[in-house]
Amino acid sequence: MKRLGDRALARALSLTGRHFPTYAAALVVWGLTISFCFNLVMALVFEDVMNASTAGNMSLLLRGVALAVGTFAFGLPLGAFAQYLHAVALYQSKTAVREKLFAKVVGLPLPRVEGVHSGDLISRMTNDLDAAFNLLNGLSDLSAAVFMGVIGFGIMFALSWKLGLIGLALGFSLLGLSVPATRVLRRRGEAVQAALGRMTERLSDLLAGLSVTRMLGREEQVHAAYRAASADVAVRKIAQARAQAAFDAAQGLLGWGQSLGLLALALVLFRNGEILVGAVWAVIRVQGNATWLFQSLGQFLTGIQKGIAGSVRVFGILDESFEREGLPGRLPPTGAEVVSLRGVSFCYTPDVDRRAALCAVSFAVHEGEVVALVGPSGGGKSTLAKLLLGLYPDYAGEIRVCGMD
Repeated sequence: MKRLGDRALARALSLTGRHFPTYAAALVVWGLTISFCFNLVMALVFEDVMNASTAGNMSLLLRGVALAVGTFAFGLPLGAFAQYLHAVALYQSKTAVREKLFAKVVGLPLPRVEGVHSGDLISRMTNDLDAAFNLLNGLSDLSAAVFMGVIGFGIMFALSWKLGLIGLALGFSLLGLSVPATRVLRRRGEAVQAALGRMTERLSDLLAGLSVTRMLGREEQVHAAYRAASADVAVRKIAQARAQAAFDAAQGLLGWGQSLGLLALALVLFRNGEILVGAVWAVIRVQGNATWLFQSLGQFLTGIQKGIAGSVRVFGILDESFEREGLPGRLPPTGAEVVSLRGVSFCYTPDVDRRAALCAVSFAVHEGEVVALVGPSGGGKSTLAKLLLGLYPDYAGEIRVCGMD
């Protein structure tokens, strides 16, 4: 799958920042607790109880009960603590990323800000950030599934190598279904996130111009634009839901087939005298977890597509460079010319419209002089002021303030 979308998953994980060690430790502890306490141990408990009931062995029954009670007494508090650490790490990480996004947005170069609708920036800081962290939150289920599945297959191999091999073969066939589905769901996720951005833009326009549209009687036109954007989001989300539902249904059917196949094989082995009845019940206990491993991997590979699409849009802001710092607040006097422009030309959109806002402007302001810029609307007065402030670094010619470029 091309390294999960060119390391997009690794970049999404980097959003946890300095909280990553706590986040990763919580995932591991949670997965180990679930797998050992409520998978491995409980499988052994089932085996002891069934063997004790068929053999009439009271000590074996008491051992199974004691093991179950001890497991719950140890596992429940540890699992709850791991979930607490997981939630805290994600909350603190999301807060830190939100602050970075705000700092980045207010520090973006002016041409970059003017080239993007404010609604798109808002959507990246809200909808897309939520999608990225929903992906990170879902990794706790995957962690538990991986540990439980590994131990489940370990138990099946310990009971019978035939069970283990057949289980692995069925599992990988189930996982193979996910590969083509990831591409489809990735495209669906990207389309939904982009549509949400456009809808937020239209909502921002609607709210910003509410009083003006009412005075001019243009509510219907503005509202129609928002309704169209909202309808587009609904259409794309429905398409995404259809694709996800089709995948889930197919995966569910194959998962049931895998479980029934393993159970049938266990019964055949029991009939042939290769395993005991307790082992059959142990297989019933762990085969669901083994199946869950491959189902969770498949769901993860498809479910992360929305989160990756969101994280890509978040990094679209975080990867931007800050606006270049201007000149020092107070410059030393340098003599005659405080401000000088020589052959300055500037165009706002050179790739689209090459009409110049300024063309070969030259003048100088000397120390002690007061200069007024006078001209018609659209003559370039505001543009010239922005260039003097350093808001647009891409211009032709030379601008110097107190002798500094």
